[in-house]
Amino acid sequence: MFPVSVKVPNEVILSLLCCAFEGGSNYWYSNVEEKHAPPVATTFDHIESHFSQRWPVLGGSVTVTELDPDDGTCKKHLLTKGKLAKGLALMADVQPLHFADALNGDDDAITGDVFLQLCLFGKIVYG
Repeated sequence: MFPVSVKVPNEVILSLLCCAFEGGSNYWYSNVEEKHAPPVATTFDHIESHFSQRWPVLGGSVTVTELDPDDGTCKKHLLTKGKLAKGLALMADVQPLHFADALNGDDDAITGDVFLQLCLFGKIVYG
């Protein structure tokens, strides 16, 4: 195996989060709330979606509330820039087809869901 390093633009991460928060992960999460705003206000006008999805990309964080479909319990997970980086690396390693779709702009709800789960859980838990 040959390790390869790839720089992934913020817009790819934002698109994946948009896919997750606006449909792909709605079956297992119940809420996303701002936890810590980034120190610099920046907007990504070309991607209009969830109010705080851009914050982890910029160094802030959001809390994602997981709703267990089996027993209805809730568990909160902090999504940070570090977790985005770890999830992206994991996606490249264990879900290379989804990773390629993201880089090629062919991401969809499933791709976003896979990415978000890898960021928060380190593995695919749902779906």
